[in-house]
Amino acid sequence: MSVGAAPEAPQSRLSPLVFAAPAIGAILVLGAVGVLAYWAYPVRGTEIAGAAAAGLVGIILAFWASSYRERKEREKMNAHVAANADLVAPVEGVSLDDYARACLGAASGNFAAVLGELGMDMAKYERVAAGWNAKMAGDATGTVARLYGEAFTRVR
Repeated sequence: MSVGAAPEAPQSRLSPLVFAAPAIGAILVLGAVGVLAYWAYPVRGTEIAGAAAAGLVGIILAFWASSYRERKEREKMNAHVAANADLVAPVEGVSLDDYARACLGAASGNFAAVLGELGMDMAKYERVAAGWNAKMAGDATGTVARLYGEAFTRVR
């Protein structure tokens, strides 16, 4: 995103496979435990296999609930940003992504170079930082802070 550009709608960058891989692994392990238990202990194995199946259902439900919650939080955040566009409006022409890029430059040691790329001097950076920090502090929902964290991760 360039200086002064309108903020883009936040998008989740995680692939569904990131969440599915642990669930798939757990399914395979619980399935193997159930089969081995039934083979080794035909009578008690049925109970163990049943417990493994119940655990599998629990894992699937937990995965579904987690992804549902994340989706609902994202929808709520998008609605909050849409209703309060000034929350993510650029401060002195500096977008949240560019502010995050400047902060990353400060953390990585090439602050002066990044400020030059963004067309800022130290005085402007301090004003912009004060503006973005005020927006984060004034947002009781934490939306701006979360978007800043996502932007900081994205510009890395």
